[in-house]
Amino acid sequence: MTEPDAQTDVSRESVPRPNAVPPQQPGEIGRPAQRSNWPTVIGVISIVFGSGACLGGVWGFLAPHFIKMMADWQPPNQAALMPDMSEWASWIFVTSVLTIVIALILLVAGIDLLRRRMRAIKLARVWAVLRMIFALVGAYMGFLIQQAQFRQMSPQSSPVGGSFFVAVSVFGMLVGILWGWAFPIFLLVWFSRAKIKAEYLRWP
Repeated sequence: MTEPDAQTDVSRESVPRPNAVPPQQPGEIGRPAQRSNWPTVIGVISIVFGSGACLGGVWGFLAPHFIKMMADWQPPNQAALMPDMSEWASWIFVTSVLTIVIALILLVAGIDLLRRRMRAIKLARVWAVLRMIFALVGAYMGFLIQQAQFRQMSPQSSPVGGSFFVAVSVFGMLVGILWGWAFPIFLLVWFSRAKIKAEYLRWP
């Protein structure tokens, strides 16, 4: 009876036990987390706005010379009607320089947003504050320049016409402020959202 029992034990050991391996439950195959696309969208918009503002700053340097060149080509009676920008040459120069500098900050921020770099958030916030301040000052100075040009081109204008031009200039100044503040306010609000903040805090 000993040998059959030994053979039976060996045969039982050679057969794998059903509970030898932990049971595996079929589950859902994990999908990689989808990357958000807002850094790409805002980054492209920032690059477009930054590039456009840089070109605007360059045009600010050229505009007074272009106007003077056009005045030299006109007859004296028509040249007198063209705006004289020499009085505002210093302000136009400073404005052009600041426009380019501020635009470069936005341009770099947009590039870093595409690369998902933490520095982009800081640059975008700095740009937003500077842009809002610059929009206020620029709109007011633009109003003063328009008034000076109107007095130069229409020295004997009626009070009604002058009041209408002032109203148009004020409206243009308000529109310029609103336009200048739109994107900066959007960025400040967007980057303050808890969900967005939790995402960009993980960036390098």
